[in-house]
Amino acid sequence: MTSNTREYICKCLNCDTYLYDENPQVDATKHDPKSFEEVIPMELLNEEGDSYYGCGNCKTDFYLIEL
Repeated sequence: MTSNTREYICKCLNCDTYLYDENPQVDATKHDPKSFEEVIPMELLNEEGDSYYGCGNCKTDFYLIEL
């Protein structure tokens, strides 16, 4: 069976990791995750009581870009 699942993907420019985007922009484009070597889940991070999704490797969302 073939899966046509498309997902929102972002990239961390600091560590070059591709992540499933948990907070895509309104006009974001969905991509086939199979077209990337590896796509990992974003990590829910907490800073001073504020929770947000970011790169689990870099522990921030500062370097993330939409694809």
